[in-house]
Amino acid sequence: MKPYKKLLLVLFFLSATAISVFAQNTYIDPTVTLALKLYSDNLKKEQNKMVEQQTKLQRAQGWVASQVLLANKIQDKVYKGLSTVSGFMSNSLQAKSIYDNLERCKMYSDRISKVVREHPQYAVFGAKATSESYETILEIISEVNETLKGGTNNLATAGDRYRMLSRLEDKTALLKIQLLGIALAIERAVNVGFWQSINPFQGYINTDKSIVENIFHKYKILTY
Repeated sequence: MKPYKKLLLVLFFLSATAISVFAQNTYIDPTVTLALKLYSDNLKKEQNKMVEQQTKLQRAQGWVASQVLLANKIQDKVYKGLSTVSGFMSNSLQAKSIYDNLERCKMYSDRISKVVREHPQYAVFGAKATSESYETILEIISEVNETLKGGTNNLATAGDRYRMLSRLEDKTALLKIQLLGIALAIERAVNVGFWQSINPFQGYINTDKSIVENIFHKYKILTY
């Protein structure tokens, strides 16, 4: 029975040792536990603050981005508005020049008509020019109105309008000069006489006549 007792004593000793070790491993210090809990709570609070600050930062970044986008849209509208105003002013100045030229054309055409009414024999110089100029003026006015017309149906760009108005401006300026030339030509014809105005050799005839008269004048002086 002695070996059996020794075995029991050994098992008992080992059991006591294991219980003692287990008790040492599972021992919880209240002070350490409280400190760990406080540290954990503070860490969680800091994490929450960090998440909150990050959220605010993201919101701020989103707001800044939206303001930048809004500013870009406003700037784009301002640029387009200024471009439109600039184009409109340029078109308006061209249109004003065209209408001024047309007023001059009308004035010269009326001037031609007045002379022709007073001197019907000169109608051959002005009737056709006056008729053609009137039709041209109506055509130009229609083109100008069509060029300046807005809306979705008019797909002409600002550059297209500028070029078309420039062409019409040149056309009206040329018409103005032509009508002025016709008016002056008719008035000159009235002043110098109908047959002289249509006779290209009249200048030579007048020159020869003056030479002959000069010769006769000198001959008279010598004979007396």
